[in-house]
Amino acid sequence: MKLNFFLYSYYLNKILIFYYNNPYNTPNLILIMSLIDYQKEVHKWVSQFDTPYWPALEQMVRLSEETGGVAREINHLYGTKKKKKSEDKKELANELIDILFTIICIANSQRINLESSWQRMVDEKMKRDEDRYKKKPESF
Repeated sequence: MKLNFFLYSYYLNKILIFYYNNPYNTPNLILIMSLIDYQKEVHKWVSQFDTPYWPALEQMVRLSEETGGVAREINHLYGTKKKKKSEDKKELANELIDILFTIICIANSQRINLESSWQRMVDEKMKRDEDRYKKKPESF
């Protein structure tokens, strides 16, 4: 399936993109934010509280709890243990976003710039693993 993208506009330093990739051929809006934008958004929200970020060990426990939520959803979707009818419906996407939020809180509290850390990691992996795995044949 081919994705058709086009740049729409800049809005509050974020790129708005419309793309058509659904059975109704209607535009879907994607709001692209950088990791630093997400970090700023989280920091703005948590700054309204007396203690904006929990202590490091409590944040690690929270990350473990959220990771358990992802494991539970994947188990319900693909494992043999299905949800009980009495259990609340949760979405895997929401559980993954909970992890991202928690990671951003940890990074912010430790003054880690995720944008530059991400770029360093990508550069390192691309160079280190360039010939590590079998590549797909190129198509012309």
